[in-house]
Amino acid sequence: PEGSPEQARRNEAQLNLGKQAWERLQAGEPVTARLLLEQARQMGVDCPASLHYIAKCLISLGSISESIALLQRAVELNPNDPSLLVELGLTLRRGAEPQAGEAVLQQAVMFFSLLLAVGEGTSADYANLAIAYDELGDRDNALACLEQALQRDPHNESALLRKASILGKQPDRHEE
Repeated sequence: PEGSPEQARRNEAQLNLGKQAWERLQAGEPVTARLLLEQARQMGVDCPASLHYIAKCLISLGSISESIALLQRAVELNPNDPSLLVELGLTLRRGAEPQAGEAVLQQAVMFFSLLLAVGEGTSADYANLAIAYDELGDRDNALACLEQALQRDPHNESALLRKASILGKQPDRHEE
């Protein structure tokens, strides 16, 4: 039954397999990652965090449409997680659905803005909001969010990389 200790164990086991698959992909071991993903998927668990990891792996392996389906299911299960919305929006854009991706990214901005308005923002929250803003073309708000992320965690690698990427994209103001 949903919410039972057995279900919690299955969710955790699937999440661990998803994380291990992601780590194997990062280590350049796609064959091992695929085996771990297959094990995770055979468990038939509908845990949003697990689905997110599996989808991230599938994206890296080029299975965009399958990733979209998993991310949509994760959002259905946890509609109040704006980080899932950001991932879904980015993936929809990769999957040749730019309008749908933009709409989902705008929804993520709205959710993050509400979350941060009540002061519950973490470095990861601000970094994810920055990704959404950046993807929507709003570099100024993206940079402001990255500053907030880095104030909370100066070592947030994703915030540091995104900030460098955005600054590299901006035109030289002296030439304008």
